[in-house]
Amino acid sequence: MQNTLSPKELARAIGVSESSLKRWVDEGTVNAIRTFGGHRRIPRNDALAFVRQQGYPLLRPDLLGLAEAEAGAEAGGAIDGVFHAALQEGRAAEAQRLVIQRFVAGDSVARLVDEVMAPAMRALGELWQYDQAGIYIEHRAVDICTQILDRLRALLPDPAPEAPVAVGGAHATDPYTLPSLMAATVIAAEGWRTLNLGAFVPPGVLTRAVVDQQARLAWLALGAVEGRRGVDNEVETTLTALAQAGEPPILVAGGPACHCSGHRPPEPARFAESMPELAGLVRGLPV
Repeated sequence: MQNTLSPKELARAIGVSESSLKRWVDEGTVNAIRTFGGHRRIPRNDALAFVRQQGYPLLRPDLLGLAEAEAGAEAGGAIDGVFHAALQEGRAAEAQRLVIQRFVAGDSVARLVDEVMAPAMRALGELWQYDQAGIYIEHRAVDICTQILDRLRALLPDPAPEAPVAVGGAHATDPYTLPSLMAATVIAAEGWRTLNLGAFVPPGVLTRAVVDQQARLAWLALGAVEGRRGVDNEVETTLTALAQAGEPPILVAGGPACHCSGHRPPEPARFAESMPELAGLVRGLPV
């Protein structure tokens, strides 16, 4: 599949005239490149970003390589319950289609993670208490969500060469991979370059990655930490390690234990109590 579209192809995809598309390209409304012959070519992911930002209905998703975004009954409404059922029953293609439909329609990655994927995973994570089958159901759901997040990442525009870098992972005794991957995807959607180190990341390893990547931001997923004291200890330990990085990055911690009303993290770290809050925090950082 080609990685670029002609103005004619994008015009057909959203039901506007080719002349309008060419004008928008020339005005800079649509990001495009020029071939050696002077022809306008629109990177596929930039075309999708334009469709999402402007709210155009995608009449021909196949032209953007989005067969799973064909219009369906769920595309215009709530999908949380339908997604939960698809995830629990292992219907991976349906689960991915539901999320990609909403992404194409304009929902942010942060909202999709926070309001659709995370609640479903929390509910599935309780099943093991009632039936051992809940363990494999949860693990299968993690795999499906990982595939969906990878697909979302593949649909994002490439970050600018000068884009800042964020590095992160779960703390040293945390076995959960999905929260950190969710955070990485949300940050990438804000135009940052990201390096997700996954689970079991000692503070020294995080610091080494920060130094090597010259990261401006570090995230810490705290999915297996209980209580304020546990959170504060993990954050303080990480801050101490990051202080060895020369110019330490901003540290953002998130996870269930961070949802403590009125509780402030050890300075200079910050808490992100939701994925939209993480996105907003990243969006507000100087780059």
